[in-house]
Amino acid sequence: MDTAGNSSRWARMVPSTSLSALATDTIGALDQLAERIRSGDADLADAVEAVRDELGAPLEVAVAGRAGVGRSRLADMLRADVSLAATASGPISVTELAAFDVPGAEDPDLRERCVVYVVVDSIREADRRAVSGAHGRVVVALNKADLVGDGWGDAERRAVEIAEDFGVPTVAVSSSDGRGGDGVRREILGLLEAQWWRRVELIGPVLEAAPSIDGVGRDAIEDYLCSDESVLLSGAAAMASPLSAGLVDASPPPPQTAQQAWDCVQWWTRHGGEATESARPACTSIRRAYLRQWARLGGDRSAPVATDA
Repeated sequence: MDTAGNSSRWARMVPSTSLSALATDTIGALDQLAERIRSGDADLADAVEAVRDELGAPLEVAVAGRAGVGRSRLADMLRADVSLAATASGPISVTELAAFDVPGAEDPDLRERCVVYVVVDSIREADRRAVSGAHGRVVVALNKADLVGDGWGDAERRAVEIAEDFGVPTVAVSSSDGRGGDGVRREILGLLEAQWWRRVELIGPVLEAAPSIDGVGRDAIEDYLCSDESVLLSGAAAMASPLSAGLVDASPPPPQTAQQAWDCVQWWTRHGGEATESARPACTSIRRAYLRQWARLGGDRSAPVATDA
């Protein structure tokens, strides 16, 4: 799932050529960790396997919108999109939600979902409310675009207007013949990538909080979380976070030498201290990951500056 935005950020930290390969490697490492500790602490091993299962669970796409906008056909189009499934980090589940703005019925809950919100040329206030509730996790699909104006150009211009109105990416599409599907796929892949990285961000907190009865099992957890692979993965997740996007884009390029990695450490130390409170944990993870890159590129791990703090 290598979309141009987030992938160019997280790839600074991890050598994998695709998110699919990275997901496979991470799930394999968690498998080995669970096997290592099972004989001493089965409950802790179960907790590791639960994290592994969540990481490999289908990525969820919810297709939403008012009645009559073509939710069913668009959902079917996405399910049949072989390219979408092939470029994602794992299996994808596409769910059509109940219609919005139905008198006497509650609107579906869009929290914690990647959403394709379907509209037609005529926009209602209910559409704006729904999209605002899923901001950052939604792409708007202007469906039946072949019926907008006098041609596809009119539909694309209308999509730009809706994007400016809603403040989210909007793509013209015709679910009847699949036209515009490439644009929808591209936007969905970005949302799914972000969904997967949010799961990665939970690995450390969940494993650290898991109760244990065996010191060896707890030591194994700590060894995993402190490993180069885990620290770099956490740094990559922090780089993929929208909270750090602006800083990542302004930061030095990926280091090729120990000195360049140390320059990155210093840059993130300086700018991380100036970041918003919500972005500081991500900045700390990125700085820590660059310290590991510095050491891997030849920096002296025994030096006083070689701390992950």
